[in-house]
Amino acid sequence: FPSFEDASYISGEVPLLPPEGGIVLSSLDAPQRRYLQACHLHGIAPLAVPFATGHSAKLQVQDMDLEDRDMKPFIAMAEHLEDLEEIDLRGNRRLTAASLVPLMKAISESNDVSRQLMRLSLSGCPRAGSGTVMAIQNLLAARTRHQPCLHDLQELDLTGVRITPKQYVPFATAVGRHGALRSLVLVDTGLGLGGPAQTCMVLTEILRAVGLEMLDIGWSKFDAEVFAHLGDRLPHAKLLHTLCIPACCQHSSTARDFPIEHFVERLSHAVALTRLDASLSNIDWRGALVVEDALEHHAGLRDLDISDNPLGVSGLRSVLRLLARDTSGLLKLQMDRCAKVGVSPGEDDTWQSVSITNPRGRYTLDLSRPYSRALLRMMLKTCERFSLSPKKAFDDVDYTADERPGAMVYRPSGPGNVPNFKKDARGVWVVPKHGRLS
Repeated sequence: FPSFEDASYISGEVPLLPPEGGIVLSSLDAPQRRYLQACHLHGIAPLAVPFATGHSAKLQVQDMDLEDRDMKPFIAMAEHLEDLEEIDLRGNRRLTAASLVPLMKAISESNDVSRQLMRLSLSGCPRAGSGTVMAIQNLLAARTRHQPCLHDLQELDLTGVRITPKQYVPFATAVGRHGALRSLVLVDTGLGLGGPAQTCMVLTEILRAVGLEMLDIGWSKFDAEVFAHLGDRLPHAKLLHTLCIPACCQHSSTARDFPIEHFVERLSHAVALTRLDASLSNIDWRGALVVEDALEHHAGLRDLDISDNPLGVSGLRSVLRLLARDTSGLLKLQMDRCAKVGVSPGEDDTWQSVSITNPRGRYTLDLSRPYSRALLRMMLKTCERFSLSPKKAFDDVDYTADERPGAMVYRPSGPGNVPNFKKDARGVWVVPKHGRLS
């Protein structure tokens, strides 16, 4: 850039030499003149980035430790832009709503810019505040000439930007109604702090986004109800192929039956999913068996990350069996730091497991537990593998059905009080979610 003393550069009367490999500009365009004027006015040293020199339509100033005052020239420049494809402000932790809100406002006032913006990242800007979130929400929901302002926005990353529980539902509604969004990252944004009912509502709205292909909601706070709801909604997200939920699982007071198991057992119906990151999710050896049962016939899931989970030896065996099965589509498995076991089989007085090579034994299954339901489904699949009906394979059966109003009833049929198990449309054995079977 020229020195501030030479005003002829700002007025565009003298050519400006671009970075090496560029072309000589006979004059400065309006956005570049605005940028230099704003730098001169506020006493800010110009940044030698391609966006500021007019050689790129992407504002990429990540990890530059910018302050609010450093954004003033970019805001002045944005008001006169005709082309803006990307805003990447990652890692600028000192930026606040004082500069980010005016930037969003400048974008909204330019119809051409707001429609061309394809990627917006505020990852690592924890001081962005609720005002910035509100500005982004308004941009997503606003209509200009019967189209959303951010009509072509495909990637949105708000990692570390806190979204209050009061804001989350309207923000999720705006996301769900946006037709172009492909990638959404909401890591460590406070999802789940508003309680299970609100979190379920937020997930429902987000998964309404018809074009959503990648969702990262790691470091949120989910209980069993939220995980079950997420698993039920996944089949409706027809294009979602990547889901990341690391460190979302709450602890269990009994050191077993962790909430993540309620999500994992529903994965058999999420046919569009090809990659899942469930690291740091308290998946123990019981949860690993639930994973094995749910993904045994899932041909679409190719990439699974379950690192930093207390699988132990029993859990590792379940995952390796899954990897070896011909019916599983798993090609890439990441399970670093999984040798540690939470509660070992000998320490749990209700421990039961099934031997794949010799499943013979006495079982008492509490069907309200995902682990017990997975055990029962694996036994039914073993019967199917050897062409045996459950009535012949199960002996000395004692089944207490759930008698609560509105609960699904499994009526015994035939000798031995064996329930009449059936498969659903996906070929998954449907088992009761309540009751006791021994």
